[in-house]
Amino acid sequence: MSLVDESAPVINHTLHIHKPSVDEKLLIEFEYHKQLPEFAGRTWKIVGTPTVGYFSERRSILPYVIFGSGLIIVIFVTSYIYWLFGRICG
Repeated sequence: MSLVDESAPVINHTLHIHKPSVDEKLLIEFEYHKQLPEFAGRTWKIVGTPTVGYFSERRSILPYVIFGSGLIIVIFVTSYIYWLFGRICG
């Protein structure tokens, strides 16, 4: 999370930054920007980035269930079509 003074020169642009160890890909892909109201003649912005722990806590089993279900359906349909062609052609 960082607090940015957008009206300051680029050298003093970031007022405060708290940066735990995160994957650099997360910094770019999931960065959140929130423009704050003007205060004391300055334009402020908060920039937040989730940590790896955030994603690991919210990971669910749903993608694995969907993959497994899809795989079972594909195997069933393929087996059924193979069985049908065996009866028709054989």
